[in-house]
Amino acid sequence: MRIRRFPQNIFILIFLMLSSPLWAQSEGLADQLKTAYDNFSYEALDSLLSDALVQPQQYNNTTQVAIYRYGAIRRVQEGDSEVARSYFRQMLDLDPTIELDPVTTSPKVLLVFQQAKLDYTAGIQERLNAIEKAMAFEKENRPWRSLIFPGWEQYRRGYKLKGVTWAVLGTAAIAGTVQSVLTTRSRFDTYIDETDRSLLEERYNSYNDAYKSQFYWGYALASVWLASHIDAIFFSQVKVENLSLQSNGSTPVVKLSISF
Repeated sequence: MRIRRFPQNIFILIFLMLSSPLWAQSEGLADQLKTAYDNFSYEALDSLLSDALVQPQQYNNTTQVAIYRYGAIRRVQEGDSEVARSYFRQMLDLDPTIELDPVTTSPKVLLVFQQAKLDYTAGIQERLNAIEKAMAFEKENRPWRSLIFPGWEQYRRGYKLKGVTWAVLGTAAIAGTVQSVLTTRSRFDTYIDETDRSLLEERYNSYNDAYKSQFYWGYALASVWLASHIDAIFFSQVKVENLSLQSNGSTPVVKLSISF
C-alpha cells in the first residue's frame, strides 16, 4: 500500500511547491509596490509595475488595486494624465469605495484621481440610462394586448393580480358562451326529435331558455373584453422605473424608484 501511495504523494508535493511561489508572489506584490513607493525607489517600482501590468488579471483583487493605484501615480508623476485616469478607473471598477489619503498624496495625483472618479461615475450613469431605456422599451404601452385577451396587458405592465383576475373572468366568459351554444344546439335537436306532443312545450321552453342564455353569455363576454381594455388604457398606467445614481458618502449608490 505504501508503494502505491508514494507516487501520488510526490505529485501532490511537486504541485504545491510549484504553485506556492506564484501565490506568495501574488500576495506579496502589493507590499512590494508600497515599499518601493514609500522608499522613493521609483526604478524598482517601475520594474514591478512593468511586469505586473502585462497581465494584471492573474492577481487577486487587492493586488490589482495596488497595481493600478501605483501605476496611475507614476503616470501622473511622468505627466501622462490620460493613462493615469485610465488606471484609476480600472481601480475603481475593482473597488468603487477606494479613496486616496489627502495627507500623503500629492494634490496633482488627487486632482487626476477626482477627474477619474467623475468619469467613472458618469460611465455608471450612462449605463443606468441605457438600462432604463431598455426597461421602458420592454414595458412600452401596448393596450391592444387587452383586446387579444383580457388581463394580458395589465399583467405585462406589472399588475399581476389584476391581470390574472381579468384573465380568469375572460376564460369563464368564453367557457360560458361556448357551453351555452352547445347546450342550445343539443336542446334544439331534442325539441325537433320529440314525438310526444305532451312534451313539446317543455322541450321548446328548455330550448328557448338555452337560446336566450347565449345572448347573456355573449353580453358578458363582450363586457369583460371591453372593461379590460378600458382598464388597460385608463386605470393601469405603465409602471415607470427610474434608475438614478446617488452618493452615499464617497460611494456611488444606484437607486431604483418605481412610480405608478
